[in-house]
Amino acid sequence: MVIVGLISIFVGQLLIFNDRAYQTVDQTSESQQNLRAAMDLIERDLRHAGMMVPEDAGICGVDNDNAPDRLYVSDWSAIDSGNDFSDYGGSAILLPPTLNTGVTLTLSLSSLLMEPSPPLRAAYDTNGDGTNDSDFRPGGGIIIADPGSPDRGTACGTVQSVDLANDRVDVVLVTTLDNPATGGVIAVPAIEYRVTGNQLFWNGTLLAAGIEDFQVAYFFDLNEDNIVDPNDVQGDGVGIDYASNDEPARLLREVRASLVARTRREDPEFDKGQLQTRENRDPTGVSDGFRRRTVTTRVRLRNIGTRLGVV
Repeated sequence: MVIVGLISIFVGQLLIFNDRAYQTVDQTSESQQNLRAAMDLIERDLRHAGMMVPEDAGICGVDNDNAPDRLYVSDWSAIDSGNDFSDYGGSAILLPPTLNTGVTLTLSLSSLLMEPSPPLRAAYDTNGDGTNDSDFRPGGGIIIADPGSPDRGTACGTVQSVDLANDRVDVVLVTTLDNPATGGVIAVPAIEYRVTGNQLFWNGTLLAAGIEDFQVAYFFDLNEDNIVDPNDVQGDGVGIDYASNDEPARLLREVRASLVARTRREDPEFDKGQLQTRENRDPTGVSDGFRRRTVTTRVRLRNIGTRLGVV
């Protein structure tokens, strides 16, 4: 009986160990697959940022020190270029209100369509009648810029609703322009990436689960010598920033994005897991039992500015 008992304990421990190993490998593999698929989509959208819209409205971002960043890029899928060869100027914001963050704002636009009319080439059906009617869509993003004063940066947020009859959109901004709003402010539809509750969302649609963090850095050519290098001056002496609206978007040349995936459950045999600090995160120094995988991409923006050399 003693021998049988010892064998039972040994077999039980072996089964528990194998189950833990299987769960760890399975969850790690799942995290890697989620990262690859999500980053492929982010890269694609970044490469289209600024396509046929003013450079100042091509990209916008939200930097957080202790939470996932947000990224907004102009919605290239809303732009039906047809046979057009000139940029679209964006929709003018008529009598722009004070652009406060965190509250619902109603923006009156010159048009809900980006393309010159005629012909009318709306991208999305926002009222469910089977006919595309707007380039702005609920759940999607919006970028606001002032091409006449690019130093004001960009504002961005989420579209809550679209009023087709009055060319209005209700939005909640997460960043705002520097200085009070003046005339000449435009809006373009955008694609929004955000992480909420360990889930990555694309225009409000769940894209990937198990995503713990999203970190973004922006590389500028501030002295306009067509080279992004540490000699560019922006206050801290380097050509990198973490909030896109700190500098004119037309001087932005590259974006570096990192996604961090975390296993669903802790691994009791692993005590070296820590939050990843790829960009300007504050390291916690606290170890936990979660295993993480990180994927990073650096994308040159082919529709914003020029790119002649790298050092």
